[in-house]
Amino acid sequence: MRLRGCALAVAGVLAVCAVAAPRALADGTRAAASGGHGGKVGPPLSANEYFTLMPFVLPIVERREIAPKQFTLVLALKLADEDARGEVSRRAARIRDTLYTKLYRLISFRTRKRRLVDKDELRRALEPLALDAAGRDYVTELVVQQAYLGNAPR
Repeated sequence: MRLRGCALAVAGVLAVCAVAAPRALADGTRAAASGGHGGKVGPPLSANEYFTLMPFVLPIVERREIAPKQFTLVLALKLADEDARGEVSRRAARIRDTLYTKLYRLISFRTRKRRLVDKDELRRALEPLALDAAGRDYVTELVVQQAYLGNAPR
């Protein structure tokens, strides 16, 4: 009897998930497409032409203390051809290290200049470094997919 009740409960949960999951995914896709969290999102990039790096997350330093905010940046590299994906994937750690070093100088370190730069400034500052780290034979362009300031997790 108990097992039968448990089976009915599991069946009920699965039925609810089957109805709710597609709607939640559609809502999440719409939120991501509209920018979510105040960031601007460009059109989706082709998975065959681009290699998307894991998001860069940087703390914001204000008045010698880490602020309760963080800057999140999502970058993609345009591949020279389909065969370049393996080599770019192999070099991803070096690319990320190079870009993180520059990003910390641009955003987190104390400077007299404005810290948060716009997407075009980020692309101009990071693209030569990314192309050199990845190899200009493998990557032709850097694309800033998302750049936004949000609250840091507590």
